[in-house]
Amino acid sequence: MAYIITGGTGFIGKHLIDRLLTRGEPIHVLVREASEATLAALCEGRWAHARGLIVPLRGDITLPGCGVSEAALGGLRGQVRALFHLAAIYDMNVDAEAARRANVDGTAHALSLAEQVGTTFQHVSSIAITGGVVRGVFTEAMFDEAQQLDHPYYATKFESERLVRSQTAVPYRIYRPGVVVGSARTGEADKIDGPYYAFPFIELARRNLPRWLPLLGSDAGVLNIVPVDYVASALDAIAHAQGNDGQTFHLVGPNAPSLFRAMGALSKAAGGPRYALSWPSSVQRLGASRSRRKPSPLALAVRAGFLEKTGIPESVLSASEWRTRFDSKNAERVLAPLGIRCPELPAYADKLWSYWKAELAPRHKRARVEQRGVLSRGVCDKRVLITGASSGIGEAVARAVAHSGGIPLLVARNEDKLRAVCAHIEAEGGRASFFVCDLNDPLQVDALIAKLRAEPPIEVLVNNAGRSIRRSLAHAYDRIHDYERTMQLNFFGALRLTLGVLPDMRARRNGHIINISSAGVLLDTPRFSAYIASKAAFDAFSRVAAGEALSDNVHFTTIYMPLVRTPMIAPTKGYESAPALTPDQAAAWVIEAIFKRPKRMSNHVAQAFHALEELHPSLTTRLRNFGYRYTPGSKKARAAAAPDELAPIP
Repeated sequence: MAYIITGGTGFIGKHLIDRLLTRGEPIHVLVREASEATLAALCEGRWAHARGLIVPLRGDITLPGCGVSEAALGGLRGQVRALFHLAAIYDMNVDAEAARRANVDGTAHALSLAEQVGTTFQHVSSIAITGGVVRGVFTEAMFDEAQQLDHPYYATKFESERLVRSQTAVPYRIYRPGVVVGSARTGEADKIDGPYYAFPFIELARRNLPRWLPLLGSDAGVLNIVPVDYVASALDAIAHAQGNDGQTFHLVGPNAPSLFRAMGALSKAAGGPRYALSWPSSVQRLGASRSRRKPSPLALAVRAGFLEKTGIPESVLSASEWRTRFDSKNAERVLAPLGIRCPELPAYADKLWSYWKAELAPRHKRARVEQRGVLSRGVCDKRVLITGASSGIGEAVARAVAHSGGIPLLVARNEDKLRAVCAHIEAEGGRASFFVCDLNDPLQVDALIAKLRAEPPIEVLVNNAGRSIRRSLAHAYDRIHDYERTMQLNFFGALRLTLGVLPDMRARRNGHIINISSAGVLLDTPRFSAYIASKAAFDAFSRVAAGEALSDNVHFTTIYMPLVRTPMIAPTKGYESAPALTPDQAAAWVIEAIFKRPKRMSNHVAQAFHALEELHPSLTTRLRNFGYRYTPGSKKARAAAAPDELAPIP
């Protein structure tokens, strides 16, 4: 006898084959032509000890009868013990048509294949068929409870299970695994998905917070996670047990942890702070409108900003809010006598963490590097004029542009520093040139513009040079020159240069102006009135200019840069221990901006606070006042009546 398995090269499929191989019977793995190399590599590596037992079965679940040839069918009829149907699209970003072809049509075709060879159908469904909206306990006997399934993955998994239930030609058993994570023994996992999106945040807390610090978490969701090796063992055992046709089995843990408990277990495994306090679900619902319990505009803005910056799919965040618990008595009835039990998360959290740290995180980092490579191709051969390029963000942007194949044109006051940066770029095989110019001096800016007009055209201008002053109003009443100095560089200097390059960009119908603004413009940070006012002024100019220049294919991008560890923030001692980007990380934002040409870029904290400002300005004013009163000024602020915390011009 033999087995047929669809989705055998997938996450659960590989672990199921590991189990089936111990039975010593041939396993026919349905595989598309494009995936034959993947299966061959697994046979040479993972399953090298079982040569001859893995048999490729050419086919495709999107074709009738899974596209298996008549010749192959003839050798399988009456010889197959069970067909395990695992193949499906699990991507939470899948579109409806692709999900239907793979999950619904694919199930129908797999059923047809099982009927043709005369075997039982072991259908791997999912707890996703509940849609997460069912409150309380969902039993193995339940199916159609009038749940609303508005996500393509949930809807198509529901429909595929309905297909299996409604037909009578093929004996079947249905399995509904929970959210499948890595092996409880080794931590092995294929990709970052589901709970793994929380791991970088746990790592961030582990690195930056003391272990004794009690953290606050949410108890608003139930995390129905299950390790992949348990799922594979359960599939193997139940499929071979007698008398279970037509039944459904929940492959979940008996005590699904709350989101709070799960985060606590993972943080403990990582060596991070402990989750000691949780807020009740009633607090979570405060962000919803009281009348309809729909998300408030503030909640939607915060959520959208968070998802945009983290890359977490909306459906994954929604799944973390599920309240459904799944009864698994039927599965336990079969598995308990065999000694197969689902371990609880604290028993294997360390294995998940270790594997993520050693394998998944570096793999994800490599993928991001490859993505940056794609972004870099959009910079290749572009002439990019960068102000404030002798140090800090400007220098990092110049190096990043050159590394991406572009030609950075550096502008700053200090010739020696500019020459050194260019020499460094050229030593690494890049191209660069520089112009000495003090953007505070209108005559020098006009001379720079004249030189640029004699050069090949500028395609991108990065207005980065800036001056920052941290001083409260109480110490600025008689210092109008503070505002004049910041406006001279941050507004008038940038404006003069921008107006100088814009005519040529519009005439050529190709140009991009990138302004390095500050998250403080969205936050209206106390003690920075001079700096923020000057940056906000140029932001306003850019918004107006963007509306006029768009028809000439000239784009404006404002980057509301968070704190960056540069000489500009050095005078503010309170920033020494504050979280901050490195200049290279800030430069990556600029490279992305050159490639994608977004209207604006900022982090989710600044976006959320700005959204709150629109909804409740009196509240944000109180929050700023609280921050002003309870965060100390600099040592100079305490020692002098007129402190001067003027950062040097880059």
